[in-house]
Amino acid sequence: MRSAATQPGSKPFATHRWWLVAAIFAITVDLGHCRPGPRTFPDDPFFSEQWALHNTGHTGGLAGADVQAGAAWTRSRDCSPVLLAVIDDGVDTAHPDLAANLWVNPGEVPDDGVDDDANGYVDDVVGYDFANDDGDPSNFDDPADPMASVTCRGTLHQGVLAAVGDNGIGIAGVCWTARVMYLKWMSPLAGSDNLVMGFVSDAVEAIDYATDRGARVTSNGWAIALPSSEPEPLALRNAIEAGIAAGSFFVTGAGHAHEGAEFVDVGDYRDVDLGLVDEFGAPVLISVYPHAWAQPGLFLTTWTDFDDALAPGCFVSSLDVIDTAAPGVEILSTVPSNVPELLDFWEETGFLHAGEPYSRFVSGTPLAVPHLAGALALALSLDPTLDPATLENAVRLGGRHLPELEGRVAAASRLDLYGTLRLAAPP
Repeated sequence: MRSAATQPGSKPFATHRWWLVAAIFAITVDLGHCRPGPRTFPDDPFFSEQWALHNTGHTGGLAGADVQAGAAWTRSRDCSPVLLAVIDDGVDTAHPDLAANLWVNPGEVPDDGVDDDANGYVDDVVGYDFANDDGDPSNFDDPADPMASVTCRGTLHQGVLAAVGDNGIGIAGVCWTARVMYLKWMSPLAGSDNLVMGFVSDAVEAIDYATDRGARVTSNGWAIALPSSEPEPLALRNAIEAGIAAGSFFVTGAGHAHEGAEFVDVGDYRDVDLGLVDEFGAPVLISVYPHAWAQPGLFLTTWTDFDDALAPGCFVSSLDVIDTAAPGVEILSTVPSNVPELLDFWEETGFLHAGEPYSRFVSGTPLAVPHLAGALALALSLDPTLDPATLENAVRLGGRHLPELEGRVAAASRLDLYGTLRLAAPP
């Protein structure tokens, strides 16, 4: 049975029982931010334009406003010992810069229509599509008309986390080599250009699937928001907490308000006032999940730009619930390569990067999330025994202190891969 649908809300609020925020700490210590000598960089031709990983000021931003990837990669760049899962809206499984880093289920025979490993899922070779109940987590729902059902979020997400590094094409992910299972639970919202929707029950099933197969990090660019008067989605909480108890870390974005908004202090993510009203004009306060269930093992990140400034409209918190900030503005990443009509349209409009299936005209919390998920994966590749509290401290205290983050992000720090590894797994 599927639970009530989640879908993006709009004023008035009352018609939407569930809705999806899909695109929807105070110690001044700077232990991690020191520019080390040795660095390792990949040969990917577009890497020089990935400011989030190595910022020389070439985008007009602030040199050094990056996550120190080159220094971190001297410690680890192979995340393949750590099983990862991206839980989102679909991925281009054949993208030339992603395919080699997808997890492969050793017990399943592709396209034979049989549940070979008897796990309850047919043809779950690289993951599963819980939205459509099939073994193809690709970035469109209808192979006969992909343009009508294509989504981009998951492919963008996967590129930041684990585009193959040092392979001579495209970009590099935080993890150069990896095993990433792809779990799709959202599909395009009919009549919308860029919104997706899904069922909470499908998200729960995807999380359970990742836990059952031993995923150590799940990367999630979404949240569930409900009127505070509504019951909490306890099935979702149970699934996430079961994953944490089994050794999995859940990463998601802090969220953001509508364009043009100032920073929104969401406190503990309960009774948040976003200016929503019901059909009678009465204010509707919301609570956001899983964010309201703050605990070690559940990681939240807000997002910054190439000047190390917070992105306008992003959610912040005066309480210690947002672990870090990570780059999320104009992030160069992979886009679907498997829909020719869409590629032609993007090339005509200048959306593509150098005419290839990449783009840097994308921003948002879901682009910050895989930077943080990648940091956890690198740390676990060095020490798989790391516990939630140790990783939380490494992320928070290993980041670069930014005055603008005081009272908004735990430890007022922006993500630093090298600093995180230095504290989580000292050399």
